[in-house]
Amino acid sequence: MYATWSQATAKASDSRLEYEPVGSSGGVKAAQDRSVDFGASDRPLSRAALDQAGLVQFPTAIGGVVLMSNLPGIPSDKIKLDAEALPAIYLGRIKEWSSKR
Repeated sequence: MYATWSQATAKASDSRLEYEPVGSSGGVKAAQDRSVDFGASDRPLSRAALDQAGLVQFPTAIGGVVLMSNLPGIPSDKIKLDAEALPAIYLGRIKEWSSKR
């Protein structure tokens, strides 16, 4: 997304936006070190970390989380997750496919 914005900015104006995909921790570190004007991260920083570094944060995009599986002998179209099972997986109540609810 940031790379696309960078290209669009270059085409639309004389402004320049450079983006290096260095990962969340790299982006946060670069922002904390003041070696960049902005950094991006999938995980928000705590209020204490923001205050210590003198940073602010705000959402620029919302990403989706996708559940994936690799269960030998079970075709992917045969796995069904209902409205109770999926949150139980994310909350850590179901940790194995063979778990009983």
